[in-house]
Amino acid sequence: MFAGVIFGNSRGEFADYDTAVKYFLSTDTESYKDYLNKLVENYPESEIVYFLFFMQEDDPIKYWDYFNRSFKSIERKENVYRWLEELYKKYPHEHRILNQIFLGYYNGGDYEKSLKYINKAYKLRQREPIYINSLAENYIKVGSYKKAEKLLRKSLKIKPDSSVAYHALGMIRNLHTKNYEDAIQYFEKSMELSPRDVGPIIDLGYAYEKMGNHEKAKYYFSKAIEVNPNYVTSYINLGSVYGIEKEYEKAVGYFEKAVELQPINKLAISYLANTYYRLGEYEKAIKYYEMIDSNHEGILKVYSSLSLCHYYLKNYRQAINYSRKCIEKNPQYAPAHYFLGNLYSLERDYDKAREFYRKTIELNNPEYSIKAQKRLEELEQEPARLKK
Repeated sequence: MFAGVIFGNSRGEFADYDTAVKYFLSTDTESYKDYLNKLVENYPESEIVYFLFFMQEDDPIKYWDYFNRSFKSIERKENVYRWLEELYKKYPHEHRILNQIFLGYYNGGDYEKSLKYINKAYKLRQREPIYINSLAENYIKVGSYKKAEKLLRKSLKIKPDSSVAYHALGMIRNLHTKNYEDAIQYFEKSMELSPRDVGPIIDLGYAYEKMGNHEKAKYYFSKAIEVNPNYVTSYINLGSVYGIEKEYEKAVGYFEKAVELQPINKLAISYLANTYYRLGEYEKAIKYYEMIDSNHEGILKVYSSLSLCHYYLKNYRQAINYSRKCIEKNPQYAPAHYFLGNLYSLERDYDKAREFYRKTIELNNPEYSIKAQKRLEELEQEPARLKK
């Protein structure tokens, strides 16, 4: 049932995946790789096959290439997640499987779910630094910094040269205590121990960015791209610094590369849309804003930006639609009410314009209430001039 109904794949295909997992658990690396090479010939478009490659890959460049291929679309990502849940049912006490399920959710940005599985793996292997560090990193992602620090100190007692532990300690200083100088020391130690790991390189750039040193930030983000050209965060961060410096033409190239590598990366899509907006390329901005899910935490700004894009393109009806969506999400959102007043004025629907200006005034927003009062007075006093 599970193969045909959930995924629409053949039973034979999922039996092949099960065989691959058995090879993975046997720790016979060569046989596993040989089997995967046969699988990719039979199922070249399968997201599960690429995730199976991802599970065994030590080379970080190939590792992220396989992950990006596996999570190329929302549908593919959801298929991988469903497969991982089925995998857990078959191997609920196998720490290596639990770790791979953790990595799938963690790298996909679903930190609450990843925490569930790495906790299970850790309980089975409480003295193994790989699980101690992974649990600590997940705690950092959900803001449990004290728990993370305690685990990392434990990890370093077991393995004093753990680059991952030093990196994670730097992350706590970067994100929680904001002690960027201490963070830099931890990241440099991590880099020294593991020079091919892009994580501490990127976070060094992030620390320097927070300290206002954009040149060093760009240096480390660029270095991260050199070390691993398949790691999306490097492109997003480098583009972000160029955006801060208002070098939007340079920024857009890095965001485009990020979206090329991970077409469902919400942060990359958002940055790319915003950068096209700043460049005045409104049609391109619309394309990417419309890719952002309606449940996105910044959806009010997305709808506002879409409304403005259509306004600049003189698509006033579409601009009205998106401003109305803002109000559907938040009826107290004064900027949308005010902008609707302006849009209806352009459409010469002055009754509607008055309605939204009055509503803006009622909301008592210091900035927009004054503007709305002025526009309403202009409508009342000089309707003929506004019709021109």
